[in-house]
Amino acid sequence: MKLIDDIVAFQAQIQAIRRDIHAHPEICYEEERTAARVAGLLREWGLEVSTGIGKTGVVGTLRQGAGKRTVGLRADLDALPLQELNAFEHRSTHQGKMHACGHDGHTAMLLGAARHLSKHRDFDGTVHFIFQPAEEGGAGGKAMIDDGLFDSHPCEAVFGMHNWPGMKVGQFAVTSGPMLASANMFEITITGRGAHARAAPRGGRSGAGGHPPGAGLSKHHQPQQEADRQGGVVGHPDPRRRGRTASLPIRRCCAAPCAPSPTRCWT
Repeated sequence: MKLIDDIVAFQAQIQAIRRDIHAHPEICYEEERTAARVAGLLREWGLEVSTGIGKTGVVGTLRQGAGKRTVGLRADLDALPLQELNAFEHRSTHQGKMHACGHDGHTAMLLGAARHLSKHRDFDGTVHFIFQPAEEGGAGGKAMIDDGLFDSHPCEAVFGMHNWPGMKVGQFAVTSGPMLASANMFEITITGRGAHARAAPRGGRSGAGGHPPGAGLSKHHQPQQEADRQGGVVGHPDPRRRGRTASLPIRRCCAAPCAPSPTRCWT
């Protein structure tokens, strides 16, 4: 892949931006510092800037010529609620937060594109650089749209990309239709009378499939602590706690690694 000379010359600055963002991760709808950093750089490079779209979203706009065509380029801002264990100098400085999905890289890449196009305006039309908050389960894209993103910044098409560590350097992949997985959540409430699994069917009231609530979930993650907090415990060793009615919310999500509440996730 032939790289653009101007972008190669700006590589060290792009890297510094990414490392700064990596060192200061912010999770969904808390991206205040990140958004301010992005907005400041966009203004420095001469773009029109809109902030606060979808709470912490930012849009930078470049207009060139008389063309009416408009496209959007999009990246995400937020980090994940994970503890970073790396030891390099730009590791996370925020306890329990980490850019583990590469959004620091996405943001730096889009900033690099904005800077390049601001200096080399060999296009005719409008480009909106969309920095979305809360991609990690917070529906930040929807929040921006609901906040009027495409009313104030109409786009004929929006283009985005995601890093893929398994690909060779210098390659990228495209496909028609959906690409990569989405993270979706649902909740299951199982209501019954708790009992030790070895006591079934005596002492327990079926909550699902003829088994006491939670029986058979152990190969994923049996939410015993969650049940304990709600007053009914699945398989509790204390006989005084058995036989109490329990309503156990079990959250299933496709995102990995798990959020910091393992008793509610059985991925």
